[in-house]
Amino acid sequence: MVSDWHRRARRKLLRPALLVSGGAFVTGLASMTRSKLAEKPVAPSKARVSEAHPTPSASSPHATRYLNAVALSNDAPRPSPAWLAGIVVNHEHSPIAGAVLCVITKESAPNSKGCTISDSKGQFRFALPDAGERVRVSARGYLATELPNTAQDRRVTITLESGGVEVAGTVVDASGGPVIGALVTGCRDISGCASTLTDSAGAYQLGVTQGWIDLTAEAQAYSRTSLRVQAPAVGVSLVIAPASIINGIVFGDDDVPLADMTVSAWPEGAMPGGPVVVKSQPDGTFKILDVAPGQYALEAIGEQFRSRREAAFVGVAQASTTVVLRAEPAVYFNATLLVDEQPCEGAYATVSGPIEVVRVFDASGQLRIEGLVPGRYEVSAECPSLAADIRETVDVAHEPITRTWSMVAAAAVRGQVITPSGRAVVGVTVEVRPVGEPAARRTSMCSTDGAGEFLCAGLASGAYSARVSQYNLTASDEVSFDIGNGRVPSVVLETPGVGTVRVVVDGSGRDCVGSCGTVTPVIEGERDLRLYGEADGEHFVFRDLPFGPYTVSVGSDARRVVVTHDEEMVEVHIASPPRGSVRGRVVDTAGQPLPDVWVNVARTQPEWLMATVQIPPTMSESDGSFVLDGLVPGRYSIEATHDGTHGQLGLVGPGDPAVVLRLEPGVPANDAHGLSVRSN
Repeated sequence: MVSDWHRRARRKLLRPALLVSGGAFVTGLASMTRSKLAEKPVAPSKARVSEAHPTPSASSPHATRYLNAVALSNDAPRPSPAWLAGIVVNHEHSPIAGAVLCVITKESAPNSKGCTISDSKGQFRFALPDAGERVRVSARGYLATELPNTAQDRRVTITLESGGVEVAGTVVDASGGPVIGALVTGCRDISGCASTLTDSAGAYQLGVTQGWIDLTAEAQAYSRTSLRVQAPAVGVSLVIAPASIINGIVFGDDDVPLADMTVSAWPEGAMPGGPVVVKSQPDGTFKILDVAPGQYALEAIGEQFRSRREAAFVGVAQASTTVVLRAEPAVYFNATLLVDEQPCEGAYATVSGPIEVVRVFDASGQLRIEGLVPGRYEVSAECPSLAADIRETVDVAHEPITRTWSMVAAAAVRGQVITPSGRAVVGVTVEVRPVGEPAARRTSMCSTDGAGEFLCAGLASGAYSARVSQYNLTASDEVSFDIGNGRVPSVVLETPGVGTVRVVVDGSGRDCVGSCGTVTPVIEGERDLRLYGEADGEHFVFRDLPFGPYTVSVGSDARRVVVTHDEEMVEVHIASPPRGSVRGRVVDTAGQPLPDVWVNVARTQPEWLMATVQIPPTMSESDGSFVLDGLVPGRYSIEATHDGTHGQLGLVGPGDPAVVLRLEPGVPANDAHGLSVRSN
């Protein structure tokens, strides 16, 4: 079965993520951006970078690992890119072998245009595509850093700070085979991102800061997949499916094609993640590569235009029909926000009106919002560390809008959150509330850093109380204090303690015919708390849980556990849910079988079931038959696409009679109707 899958996959031109050139691995990743992460500030680097004047040097043995993913035709002139060369060392000036250096786009943290790996002497050299982009440097056991790309030849020495914890696992394709050279990235809001490449077994080890991170995997010819995990963690498996493509064009007035428009594709339904973003070409066309199959909402935004959102559907390893976006006149909004004449870290603006936009100010305290259509807007700018904001009403007509706002820093409280044993509690929210009069004072909220320390600012004089809030639960006693005369009090908040629940799923995957996929347990607590377990070897863990009762479940099997004391480890064994399959055939309107058609799960009932089990897509055989295996009890919507046609089954489940999925000719790929379902 697996070998036949690979035979058909090769016929469908599903190439591996890594090419081999002279014994070295070469990775090329599609040039896409995702603006959701683009709006997160990058933490200041803790690494030192020293530069020297560039001198002629032999290329590193690993230089061929880099491949620019921007395609050029064979007869197009190829510009000579600038290069970056140097050495990666630690504080003892010892070379760091195996450090991963990736060129990342200006708009998005996790995407890469190419990577290289330092050799046994810590040395590297690779090409730089564009000025203004950044180079991310990551290594196991060290904190990642980023440095600007000046697009000029240069030689640098990069010194990395030791620290961080490890997230490790594998990246596999739909058949369970390893994906070599996939780019794996872990990001935290307050700590930036780290990246690495999978080895010849599809394995990766990523050094990140402790706490919850967004883990992503991507590779050439595969779609991108994301998973939220709590670091440290091991045995985290990421499944990536063959890539799909969305094609489209942007028109303005009188059907004039619009170039350099920012086109965003927002995944809909059960697909997680922010938008995929590309630019339209001079002829107005755009192509969004390496997307996951499913439904998307597309829109185009520019300085003077904005389109309405249009729907697009794309199947596994398919290309969509051309999506036409028609743009209307719009303007841009420029703003500057300063606090005591300095930028505020993490400041953001909200624009509410005909268009709803939230955007983060950059490191210089500036932002630009494009594509505002005429109308009245409520605009606010907020500096979270000050718990202060500015609000005003803005009427947008046909001229750009510019605003400059200034704030004055107020008083603050600093402190640390610890457990009864003295361990620092990382990544929890501290809430500071006013006590007594004047009652109009604001509440301030801030988060603990890697040392459990916090700073909540924006406070006026008077009495306050502080407490810890975690998972929407009160996780510490309140501590009272007074602020006045410019004094910054320091407090210590002690949580009652936190524990860990480790889940052992017994018998996982033993009743599967093929690849079972990953089943993730769910834990539920008070106030609608719902968390998904993080893989840790052969187990799943739920870390830093406040005291109290919880229900752990996998499918219909549930266990009740109670966390009662600090640093407690509660282990629970739970049976893997029975696995079943949905079988059927893909046919055309004449009832003739359709081979080599990708079939996948579109959505589930209940919806959260989609997050508990990863089921890779499957391909129909020569007689049109298919088997989606490893399904846990529930109801599933099954879909398939082929040459621009689309069919979708209603809700079916494991053990149901075999089904027939009929693909109707002429049905647009972005139309989920006109499908036919019947039982054999």
